[in-house]
Amino acid sequence: MLLGVLAILFAYIALTLTLERARERAGARVSALRSDVTRIERQAAEIASLRGKPASAAFKGDVTTFAREQAAASTIARAIVRSEAAGPDRMTIVFGPVPFNEWLAWAASLQSQGVRIETSRIEAQAPGIVSVTATFVRSPS
Repeated sequence: MLLGVLAILFAYIALTLTLERARERAGARVSALRSDVTRIERQAAEIASLRGKPASAAFKGDVTTFAREQAAASTIARAIVRSEAAGPDRMTIVFGPVPFNEWLAWAASLQSQGVRIETSRIEAQAPGIVSVTATFVRSPS
């Protein structure tokens, strides 16, 4: 009889400890899921705000003229080695050594105006300095 009571007591303690560990693991998982939900809600709000913004107005004219004008208005004009037009909606520009951050800012300004990079080849020349060959095209409306 005493042995039976001890077995039941041992089973109860083992079950209680097992359930307690499971509860602790579940609590940790719930905390992780709550932080995931918070992050996803922030991303959803950002996506909703971006969807509500009007698209930037694309430039009028051809890509070649626009890209050359934008380059001339920036500091990267001196780095242009060659530019080739391939119709009104496409051009390739070869840049000699140019600071990468300046080139990237210039390319981003083109993109904000409806001109995107179709292909590019970027080679490091020195820390922060690159040479670039890029083809730009008019973004579809």
